Amino acid sequence: ITPPNETSERLYSIGKNSNGHLLLSIKRHSHGVCSNYLNELTPNQQLKATIIKNKKFHFPKKSKEVLLIANGTGIAPFLGMMHQKTTASIYLYWGTRTKTSEELYKPQILEALQKKTLQQYNVAFSKEENTYNYVQDLIERDEKNIANVLANGGSIMICGSIAMRNDIFILLEKICKSNNLQPFETYNNKVQILTDCY
Repeated sequence: ITPPNETSERLYSIGKNSNGHLLLSIKRHSHGVCSNYLNELTPNQQLKATIIKNKKFHFPKKSKEVLLIANGTGIAPFLGMMHQKTTASIYLYWGTRTKTSEELYKPQILEALQKKTLQQYNVAFSKEENTYNYVQDLIERDEKNIANVLANGGSIMICGSIAMRNDIFILLEKICKSNNLQPFETYNNKVQILTDCY
């Protein structure tokens, strides 16, 4: 999306919700030109946007298990993926700031759990008092399950900040070593690790 009177485009991950509507999840920044432009749009107002396909970030058709790992607004594409018809078991790991921010997406997550298109939901709050503060802590907690998914040919999809992705990569390297798996790069090269980070 290129805001009016601007020349540089802003990139956002998109998804489709359970009703088939296009879904964007955008954090509004106080000085953000594009986020404030989008925030000020009114219902039915049109805007110009272009879709740039990330051909390397599509739900894997052959995987029996898929881990979805996101932080913040990186959850957007997963909100659609967890509602699609698939035989794969899907596990969502999401890190957000507060329970209030979770409420924006909770109805769609609960609907997927109820329909059994999502098998498990794990959430970490970075600004609430709880044991797990970041999505990385959840991955570390579930190390054995993560190792089993990789060993059995499952896929891991990561969407959100580059800093979170880098932390997850470091954790996955450790998990591979401590569980006597192939090196992390092996799974990355086999396209078992898919990312859309910014």
